[in-house]
Amino acid sequence: MSEVLHVRSPIAAGLMPDRSIASGADPDTAVAIREVTDCALVQIVARKGQAAALCRRLEPVLGATVSGKPLTAAGDRALTLCATGPLELWALSETQSEAALLGILGDAAKEAAYLYGQSHGRVVLRLSGARAPDVLAKGCPLDLHPSAFPAPGAGHTSIEKMPVLVVKRDDGPTFDLAVGRSYARSFAHWLCEAAREFGYRVEPA
Repeated sequence: MSEVLHVRSPIAAGLMPDRSIASGADPDTAVAIREVTDCALVQIVARKGQAAALCRRLEPVLGATVSGKPLTAAGDRALTLCATGPLELWALSETQSEAALLGILGDAAKEAAYLYGQSHGRVVLRLSGARAPDVLAKGCPLDLHPSAFPAPGAGHTSIEKMPVLVVKRDDGPTFDLAVGRSYARSFAHWLCEAAREFGYRVEPA
């Protein structure tokens, strides 16, 4: 008799719905946490002396200006480009597969950059709600005030000694948090504990 294997998310044990608030909680204090399971991630590293050229080549793909200035981002859920360092960009897409995204970006970047698929090595959690910045501030050293970190914006940082890509999607505010798969369970647990003060709900993926 064959056995059916069920794939379990690496953060399943870290999220704690038993400590979450009721669905009718006050939206002014509650935050929502959801795993984004359909997000493709690609790391883009500019070759030496090619950072400016890379940004120009990627602009037609994005349909917007790519400044390349750290902590900035541009795009939407279909394609977001995040500048996390002088020579580094990250691309996120909720509509393209990693293979398709690598092909599109590779055709545009040509010899200006190296591209690395990161979808299988990272897990993405979405944190939203008015108190989301207060939750992150308990462990995130980035200045999350809107004047210092406007939307869209992105930055690599360390939260509780775990490397995290923080992407501010909108002024809701909504944050996407991409963490290494090996840290996913511990990070999800930390996030739920940090959110308990304000109340939270775990939404289905």
